[in-house]
Amino acid sequence: MSRSAKILELVQPALPGTVLCRDVLVLAPTSYVLRGFFLNATSQKHHMDLWKVVMPLHRPLDNLVLTYGTIIAGPDDHRVRVDDVERAAEVVKQCLRHEVQALRDLEGPPQFLQRISRMSDNDFEVVQLDFALTHFLIGNVSEARCILRSQMERPEIYPTHRQVTRRAFEALEAGPEALQSLIDGWRDDNVARFCLEPTSRKPPGLRLVRPT
Repeated sequence: MSRSAKILELVQPALPGTVLCRDVLVLAPTSYVLRGFFLNATSQKHHMDLWKVVMPLHRPLDNLVLTYGTIIAGPDDHRVRVDDVERAAEVVKQCLRHEVQALRDLEGPPQFLQRISRMSDNDFEVVQLDFALTHFLIGNVSEARCILRSQMERPEIYPTHRQVTRRAFEALEAGPEALQSLIDGWRDDNVARFCLEPTSRKPPGLRLVRPT
């Protein structure tokens, strides 16, 4: 068990509704968005950054993504000293006292879209892909199609990102049901990859709120 997991295992009983999934203390339930807390290693010996994790599960992922998360300031140079596991757990408990409710309010795609709206000008392909797929999941199919098409028309920079964008675009061109099936498959793969089964709750199906 990693040091992060050892510390968060001691924290978990103080945070009802959380489950330790590998190295992340996850707030249940999990549908299309992973919400939780994670201690990330730093170059400073015996110190780790405490992260509030907000990670979409609607696209293929190999590793924990912190793009939409935030670092929670700790008491020791804004970090958590972790050489003493039990003391570190007490520090983390104090740091998280006012953080859990904010994550509870961020359960699904509508709340995730609101959170990432500040990044709407970010032209990184994978960020725009997240915007497209989140719009799709709240029923804004025409907006999703517009974003995906605009990305397909741009020069390819990262082949792995373009491959996912292309698959999503082609699925949507085949019909909303095809993209929904693709997203659900990616979501289920991520649930298995990050050992989220104890927190998993199957999301509802697509509900269109705007014309396709």
